[in-house]
Amino acid sequence: MLWKEKGVSDDSSMCFFFPDEEFRSHFLCMISCGYFHTDHRYRVSNDGGRPPLFIYLISGHMNVEYNGSAYEASAGEILLLNCAHPHSYQTLENGEFLFFHFSGNQAESLSDYLIAQNHSPVFSSSRNETIYSNIKEPLMRLCYEETADEVRMSTLVYETLCQLGSAESSESTPSASQLSPISTSAIEYIRQNITHKLTLEMIADAVGLSPYHFARRFHNETGYAPIEYVSLTKLRYARLMLRTTSTTISEIAEHLGYSSDAAFINAFKARQGITPRQYRLQADDRSRNTL
Repeated sequence: MLWKEKGVSDDSSMCFFFPDEEFRSHFLCMISCGYFHTDHRYRVSNDGGRPPLFIYLISGHMNVEYNGSAYEASAGEILLLNCAHPHSYQTLENGEFLFFHFSGNQAESLSDYLIAQNHSPVFSSSRNETIYSNIKEPLMRLCYEETADEVRMSTLVYETLCQLGSAESSESTPSASQLSPISTSAIEYIRQNITHKLTLEMIADAVGLSPYHFARRFHNETGYAPIEYVSLTKLRYARLMLRTTSTTISEIAEHLGYSSDAAFINAFKARQGITPRQYRLQADDRSRNTL
């Protein structure tokens, strides 16, 4: 739909989603997204009470006021706001950005955690380019086709926020600019289907190669076997959910496509050295100690 708002051009678009309440009570979910071209008249100001907001600034500059402090965001930077708090943002001249609002299980506390970890609502990182590469096509497709799948949108939200908060992760994620179209397509397929039990054959078929040739090529470019990369991606989601939501271990295992709770627990412990429950308790202790 076209979005008529002061300072927003006619080629902008925004759409809204209405996730199932039960799904929303357990997981993060996208409730709106958009692609805006704006000029200096564009300004949003609110006293709070709104869901968290993610913005990737493609071009231009934004002035931001958040929780009593002033910031400036430039092209290539990401803005994350817990809009439950007072906030305002405006473009200083012509601007272009992608955005989405999200809600769900502990969405606000997760936003607060990521902003505190970053010491600012403006994120400047080498990961931003990869994040933009991951979100551009699916968000633009949602904006103009307005076809929604709750699980895939939730996966996109989790993946994006995982990358924002990936400072603790020891696994390196290759930049999209370092990969061939084949590996980039494979990673996108994995992310879009992370809630399923993926096999090498399924991923290779999705990119049109034999399993042998695909596995060799993917490993050469990323340093990971395809199924190892699937496992690492699932565990990144799991760590974020354990740190920032009250979703049960059984629900996380089911959401991420594990065959059983035990399979998830064993996979997590093999990589992390501790069980999901122990990881959650440690994260809770660290959170309390920083208060």
